Amino acid sequence: MITNSVTIVLAIGLTLVLGHPANDEKNLGVDIIGKPETKPFQLHSIVHVMSISANNSIQHTCGGTIINANFVLTAAHCLTGTSYWIVAGDTEIVGAVQPRQALFIILHQKYNKDTYENDIGLIQVDPPFKMNQHVQPAILAPADYVIHENATAIGWEKLNPDGTAHDPLKHATMDIVSEESCRQAYGKDLIFVSVMCAGHPKGGSGVYCEGNAGNPLVQNGQVVGITSRAHSCTRPQYPGVYTEMSFFSNWVKLAIS
Repeated sequence: MITNSVTIVLAIGLTLVLGHPANDEKNLGVDIIGKPETKPFQLHSIVHVMSISANNSIQHTCGGTIINANFVLTAAHCLTGTSYWIVAGDTEIVGAVQPRQALFIILHQKYNKDTYENDIGLIQVDPPFKMNQHVQPAILAPADYVIHENATAIGWEKLNPDGTAHDPLKHATMDIVSEESCRQAYGKDLIFVSVMCAGHPKGGSGVYCEGNAGNPLVQNGQVVGITSRAHSCTRPQYPGVYTEMSFFSNWVKLAIS
């Protein structure tokens, strides 16, 4: 059962429901736990990446970030299926939602599904998004960007690893964790120079259970990371792992050209 939801009838005749998944529904990725709701201006570039199953049911798979009218940035591991819809806009405002079909998917050519190295992908949407006060592109960190002490993670809340998800976007301030400390937690073979780690000041990922892979890590108004993975929100010794945007800014420019 899904409650407190917004229903959208898509052009192909499928019905998409954005709402609170029941306790027995499984979301993949990362969640923000117990943090303040995100202000409207912070969510204009955030989208739902919805996968379509063989029986035409649609389920939220990951988050993503609008980078222009035609493309969404997300994690490569979110794009293992064949058919997707992308939903942009504020679901609390009638007429603001923009559902779009995924026309083309681009994965990094060296993405490794076992280690999550180069965990970055792009989705071309059809038709293009209409930019307005509810739907706007994000700014990506350039190749020479230097990460500072902390950043902001944005995503949908879930109370615990098996609990109920909540619609409003949340945000949380994350401390940047050193590469050495992150390798001590995950092992040197899983932490690459192209990733960054961040966690709650009290230890652990601070925001992670399951549900928000692909969402952005933001610093100084720019996307500096893409949510890739975290061990568990109940394991305080594990920070969150993000694909570092500065390593892939040139790849994104080339891919969307």
